[in-house]
Amino acid sequence: MQKFKKSKALEDLIKKREELQEKSIEKKRRIQELNDANQTKLSQVKQELKKAVIEYAETPSDELEEKISKLEREEVILTAKVAGSRQRETTVFQSDISELASINAQIEALAEKEYTEYYRAEEARIYKKIAELKKEYLETVKYFHDIKDSTNREYNSITRKGGIVSIYDPDFFWNRGEYRPLGITEYEVKRALSFGEVDDRREFPNKKMG
Repeated sequence: MQKFKKSKALEDLIKKREELQEKSIEKKRRIQELNDANQTKLSQVKQELKKAVIEYAETPSDELEEKISKLEREEVILTAKVAGSRQRETTVFQSDISELASINAQIEALAEKEYTEYYRAEEARIYKKIAELKKEYLETVKYFHDIKDSTNREYNSITRKGGIVSIYDPDFFWNRGEYRPLGITEYEVKRALSFGEVDDRREFPNKKMG
């Protein structure tokens, strides 16, 4: 059986998808790191602002007032950054999802074409091989008949007596629930075709089929 081999075009698309997925993970990591940094800074500024306001309430001064104003501006900026980080993450996610969906669609279309073509080619080879093997099997069974006839005929020409050999037909057929070793039964074909199993019971000619 010939093993399936992906085309270079399909391999390239799969590689491109893997690279995109890796880049997407890396971008998410970087955005998350930036978001975490801004959130940490915002928490620190809030704490400093709270402390400065309390201190200003106890001992007002121009220096503290300027510090509070500066911290309030930083708080507004950082709050906006933290809020905007969600939008940035969504924007990157949607962009990556769109590109990934496009690549997946290309992979699916090309893979379907290539795997179907592979299967049909193998199917044709399998049918041909089965036909050849079936013919060889029947030719061999025919030879069994021919050798029986020639043996009996030649024996009879010498002795003028009846035949001395015969073929036991049930050895080739399913008979009264007993498996016979030389035929190919429906059970065997179904096991191979439906379950991918070779259940050849030639060694157990008297075994009942379950």
